[in-house]
Amino acid sequence: MSVRFKFKNDLDYQPIPCDGFHISVRDLKRSIIRSKKFGKVTDFDLVVTNSQTNQVYLDDNELISKNTTLIVQRAPLGEGKKKVWEDETSISASIAMATHSVTMSG
Repeated sequence: MSVRFKFKNDLDYQPIPCDGFHISVRDLKRSIIRSKKFGKVTDFDLVVTNSQTNQVYLDDNELISKNTTLIVQRAPLGEGKKKVWEDETSISASIAMATHSVTMSG
């Protein structure tokens, strides 16, 4: 299952898969950043709004139900501020897991 999102000026919704019944706002934002290839560090945050209820998800730990349609907007951060989407430990863990699965299968 998935949630569907689009940026405010886009015409079509795009799916983001979620494994369970919910996805956290933090995981959704990271998935959007990855799918749009914005990079690991940006000078903006994403504002996520439910397109049916107009509820703005302000807490990154808040859960969004599957099959929800969302509107996403970029919100600039203060001058000189940057948002890090992928920290080095999670990147290292992903690389280590990928390396381990390659050596196990190879």
